[in-house]
Order: sequence, then C-alpha cells, then structure tokens
Amino acid sequence: MKDYTAENPEYKGDIKLLETTDTDHAENFNITYRQLMDNTAANHEAIEVLREKSVQGAGLVFHVDADGILNVTYDDGEEETESETDNPGS
Repeated sequence: MKDYTAENPEYKGDIKLLETTDTDHAENFNITYRQLMDNTAANHEAIEVLREKSVQGAGLVFHVDADGILNVTYDDGEEETESETDNPGS
C-alpha cells in the first residue's frame, strides 16, 4: 500500500458509494477513501483556524438557554460599573 496525503483538502457533502455493478478494482474503492480523507483534513484545518482565533482560559462560561440560544460570558476579573448593563437581547 502507499500513503495518501490530502494536498488541497476541500469539504464535499457528497460521497461516492460503491454499487454492485462496480468492479472490485482498488481505484474504485480509493475514490470514497480519498473523499473521506479530504473531508477529515478540511475539517481539521477549519478547527485549527477557529482554535487560533478563539479565546481560551479561565473566565469563559457557556450556557444554552431554554430557547436553544448559546450565551457566552467572559469574566475579566474586573468589577462592573453602573454604566455597564446586560444585553437585553440575550
């Protein structure tokens, strides 16, 4: 067997499925495996980009309310002043 490396991975929602009329040649099987590997590599790249842009550390609180809305609160350790108010839309 040889190694496969996704050169320019691009996520695709459709995957080719083998059918009973397809030959059992390795190239037919490899089409699906390449598509799955490309999707995995594209997802990995997207996650890494998001990870680099995300705020990590103490002070983050995530909460999903009854309406299914994700609320994120960040406590920077400083006390709020009277001029700071909660966002009424959240």
